[in-house]
Amino acid sequence: MKYLHIFFVLISTIAVIDRAPAETPADEQAVRARIDSYVKAFNRSDSKALAGHWADGAEYVSRDTGEKVKGREAIEKMFAQQFAQGGPRALTVDYSLRFITPQVAIEDGVAQVDNSSGGRATSNYNAVHVKQGGEWFLDSVRETTGPRHRQSHRELAKLDWLIGNWVESDQDVYVRLQSKWTMNKNFIVRSYTVRIDGQLDIQGTEIIGWDPAEKKIRSWVFDSDGAFGEGSWRQEGNRWVVKASSMLPDGRLAAHVRVLTRYSNDTYTIQSVTRELDGNLLPNIEEFTVRRISSAGPSQ
Repeated sequence: MKYLHIFFVLISTIAVIDRAPAETPADEQAVRARIDSYVKAFNRSDSKALAGHWADGAEYVSRDTGEKVKGREAIEKMFAQQFAQGGPRALTVDYSLRFITPQVAIEDGVAQVDNSSGGRATSNYNAVHVKQGGEWFLDSVRETTGPRHRQSHRELAKLDWLIGNWVESDQDVYVRLQSKWTMNKNFIVRSYTVRIDGQLDIQGTEIIGWDPAEKKIRSWVFDSDGAFGEGSWRQEGNRWVVKASSMLPDGRLAAHVRVLTRYSNDTYTIQSVTRELDGNLLPNIEEFTVRRISSAGPSQ
């Protein structure tokens, strides 16, 4: 019964902890800290501090002209000229990070720059970080024209409040949840890690997207025990009702209705009702509360 409890309650509320395979957690933290420092330097219009994030022979490729700027000094000059031509600018980035080797990390993301006159520029980018002398530097950055948000993003934006890190726990069960946007924000990836009595029990991933043919939000979920399922979502005020069906690892068919009720930016509840297993009714699962432990960070 433990398995069914975890499966029915968590199969679509939740999120997998999905770490980049860095050599050590400190490497990943160091790269993320450099990215954060870079954004802050840009927002201060500090071309010298920006240049300090680049390797000596680094290369930047412009999204507008395709022009290549090579070398730390040339990159500093380029930013100094840009900052001199306009007022303050605000940069935000939404990115994923993966390690190719212990000394090389790839950052893929979307950058948005707002200027003081109300203009906005959006671009996709690919950045290569290299570790030199124990520090991380940008070796290359290539930008391309940014995406236009499609209907899928506009519809899924209604679930933006789910983005972030959450936990639910009682005396025996601890669930850590994470929800994040994919690049371009056309899907939400939600994942979960469940520990029972301190031992890792199960992990799973759910992908939430907009079905343009059916004109509704749908989800697909897969867990580490081999179960998989799908659901359709509808909004009722501050509640989301998910009608879900699934195939368990032993071939049995399951179905239930999951209700997510949002009470604040930092709390929502989950309840699983109308549960069936191979056509046989099962008791409802008591409502429980999920609490945010941190706000949305960069996309992983």
